[in-house]
Amino acid sequence: MERSRPLKPSGVALLLTLVALLAAGFGLSRSLSTASAKSISAATSAGTPVHGGDLTIGFDLNVENCIDPNQDFGLENRDLDRNLVDSLTDQDPSTGALVPWLATSWSSNKTSTVFTFHLRHGVTFSDGEKFNAAAVKTAYDNVYKLGPLSLLGITYVAGYVGTDVVNNYEVKVVFSQPNAQFLQASATTVMGILSPKSYNNTPAQRCLGQFWGSGPFTLQSYTPGVGAVLLRRAGYAWPSSIESNQGPAYLSEITAKWIPEDSVLIGSLNSGQLNLAWPRVALSAANRQLIESAGGDIFSRPYPGITDLLLSNQTPGRILADPIVREALQESINRAQIASTVFSPDYPVVTSVLEDTTPDYTDESSLLGYDPKAAEALLTKDGWVPGSGGIRVKDGRKLTLIEPITEPSPIVDLLQSQLAKVGIQLQEDLVTTAEEESMIDEPGGNYDLAETYYTRGDPDVLASVLDTAIVSSAYVKQSQTAAQQAKLAALFAAGNKAIVPAQRQTIYSEIQNYLISQDIAFPLDERLEVTGVSSKVHGLAVTDEGLTIFNNVWLSK
Repeated sequence: MERSRPLKPSGVALLLTLVALLAAGFGLSRSLSTASAKSISAATSAGTPVHGGDLTIGFDLNVENCIDPNQDFGLENRDLDRNLVDSLTDQDPSTGALVPWLATSWSSNKTSTVFTFHLRHGVTFSDGEKFNAAAVKTAYDNVYKLGPLSLLGITYVAGYVGTDVVNNYEVKVVFSQPNAQFLQASATTVMGILSPKSYNNTPAQRCLGQFWGSGPFTLQSYTPGVGAVLLRRAGYAWPSSIESNQGPAYLSEITAKWIPEDSVLIGSLNSGQLNLAWPRVALSAANRQLIESAGGDIFSRPYPGITDLLLSNQTPGRILADPIVREALQESINRAQIASTVFSPDYPVVTSVLEDTTPDYTDESSLLGYDPKAAEALLTKDGWVPGSGGIRVKDGRKLTLIEPITEPSPIVDLLQSQLAKVGIQLQEDLVTTAEEESMIDEPGGNYDLAETYYTRGDPDVLASVLDTAIVSSAYVKQSQTAAQQAKLAALFAAGNKAIVPAQRQTIYSEIQNYLISQDIAFPLDERLEVTGVSSKVHGLAVTDEGLTIFNNVWLSK
């Protein structure tokens, strides 16, 4: 996310998985260590749920100072949001199919410009207000009004005209252009429905928790970078059909803490101060052993969406404006080594710009081979000759690529070593988040590579990062030439018009191929997350977005 945002701290290496999870709906599986089966079954073991208890979670990264689900893009806060707010639909993580939630049924017209939802009766928000058609209209209108403040929502509601209230429990969501991806978007936290009273507060106030949802928990407190407290909501009775617990949450309270030190995070889990330890930096073998030797378990989940990748800066005058250098860069990345060295020998090697658990994923591994000799030949032919220290030069200019990072990263360190073998110098600029944004946003950008990823169970997640017809971020526009921008915008528009699944798959396959063959994007690694779990935790389950469903969780004595 994840962090899930246009730019992420390059130091956030994604977690080593120990579990083989089946993405049944997409016909995919991850063949990793089978020793994980014991851990996953322990964390989700059957038994008689115990009511009560305070579940304490430790996160190691606070991506953004916002917990408003309509604006939030960070996985940690979204993990909490999923339990505060409900959506019109839900997405089955095992099949990818949409199932009823706050909407009991839905339909769309032939052009995917009008979506009709029939709404559930008897639902209330935590402020006491009733859920109805007017609440849906207020929520969706306000997501649209957020514009770029909602980095995910801006693409979900592209072409939004408005929501028409047909009656108290029926709405029509209308778009000026085809929006085939909208139904899946209606299952996300970003399109979660808040109480109308929430929108009397400013976006900044909602970021700090001044909103009300209809979820199984309510937000008692939230302090950015420090923590949050969620309380069970009595009387909750409208979870989606895929949840095992169809009533109020078993837990009385959830306490989330941000603990940036990995050793403190693991130590707190093993000492019983935490029930879940969710770091983003790859767990070392020693830390995994510490968790298991202390009687803990490992819970793993793959994320759908965009893989961890680099986007080039093709602004005229920058080195990567040269397509030959970009091609050489693509050939110089040893992705198998990243998977086996940074993560584990059986960690999956990245094969596209989409995670292999994402619908309409296409295997593009034939374009992602490691061939340093071919890279050297390309650079030599392009006039880049070996210079001092092995760094190639051309017309007195060193072949140095700048990547801003906000934390040290084993992936970037390894990539630096790989590129050096062909004469490319990767310069890691360790900066603050504000400095990183400044480097990218200045005219033309003072950088060459920017790291990114996003989480979503739909291939149109690529539009959130790469469709310049919708996204105005500097690093997006700088990643493409004018011709590439036009090509991709046309493909994304065609994808949103495609109603027939086979047609949609063909279009998004072309997008994946184009991004790699044009050397716009440079995939580095697959994204899997691992959580250290106390043996007292039972009933862990996740949504299709990879977010935790705490309504099902209970603690044994």
